[in-house]
Amino acid sequence: MTGGPQHGPWRVLVVEDDPLIASLVADGLRGFGHVARVCADPVDAVEELNSFDPHVLVSDLNFPSGGSGARLIAHVRHTHPWVAVVVLSNHRSPELAVADSAELPPDVVYLVKSMVSSVNQLQDGVVAAMVGGGNPRHDIVLHAHDEILVSR
Repeated sequence: MTGGPQHGPWRVLVVEDDPLIASLVADGLRGFGHVARVCADPVDAVEELNSFDPHVLVSDLNFPSGGSGARLIAHVRHTHPWVAVVVLSNHRSPELAVADSAELPPDVVYLVKSMVSSVNQLQDGVVAAMVGGGNPRHDIVLHAHDEILVSR
């Protein structure tokens, strides 16, 4: 990993079905020097895991195709336990997003899309996932006034 664990750049796999959000997230992370690839659903992401070998997974939870981001994340943790995970969801809690939210590992960084007002906040979430892996769950609540509260 070039640049060390706290600085990157990292390979980031973005799993998002909304093309505009996927593009904004990937391009924003590229602006920090990361290499980002985009998949539109969990099935494509599983295929991309081995060839891309990401350091970080940034994934939505709810996909119209019926796929589950929670199931994808559980799969990633089973097959690629070293990959840091950031959830980027429309819902304020995983329980509101998907029925299988209990499958989410305890160290996932959770970002609410409507509360992310800058690419810096997205980068902060990625860094928190990279340096906080294996720690108790990080729930990051992003407020409109740009404060980030990280509770453990």
